Amino acid sequence: VIDKSGVQFRVLNKSKGPAVHGPRAQADRELYRTHMQQEIASQENLSVIESAVEDLIVETVSGASPGSPITHRVSGVVLGDGREVRAGSVVVCTGTFLKG
Repeated sequence: VIDKSGVQFRVLNKSKGPAVHGPRAQADRELYRTHMQQEIASQENLSVIESAVEDLIVETVSGASPGSPITHRVSGVVLGDGREVRAGSVVVCTGTFLKG
């Protein structure tokens, strides 16, 4: 994607050994966004749902052995519009702060 939207490419620390070379790229924001959205949309077996997550769905683990430290698991999320999305795994991460 950066190859399609890059405006400047540099390698930092070129005067030092190759172990510390740091490739950097600057991209046109609108082009990068367009190309990244096209790339995501063309990915097979991927569904994209744009929404805020308001809550986690937490369930009791059935058949947990007595004294087990694991008694509950996260099995999905509740979206801002009330829809529930269930999943075998849930990854929690921060949203964007770049208005994007």
